[in-house]
Amino acid sequence: MMPDPILTAGETARAAWLVARMAKRGIAASNSPTGDVYQGDLQRKFDRLHAKAADRTAREADAMARQLHTAQRAFDDARARERTTRGDEKRAAQQERKAAEKRLRDVQRQARKYL
Repeated sequence: MMPDPILTAGETARAAWLVARMAKRGIAASNSPTGDVYQGDLQRKFDRLHAKAADRTAREADAMARQLHTAQRAFDDARARERTTRGDEKRAAQQERKAAEKRLRDVQRQARKYL
């Protein structure tokens, strides 16, 4: 599993807002006579946001792994078909292999973010 989840733009903005609120409360704590300002509610919100992002990232990584496996199998099948065909079907098999290879490269490029 990844150490840090991938945050969406909305999650990034929300996390920045929560950190700014915690910093503001921290400044208030340094200016208060007792030095005590409660930040547990903001920390819980931040932790919950982080946990949801981690869960979503794990689901997306699993889905990407399945897509990668499917694309690899399709490429292997197309390559085997290309090697075993003869005559007029050879050109169609070559085009099918090239399309499968392109799809595999595209999926591999997308999977780098998760795997």
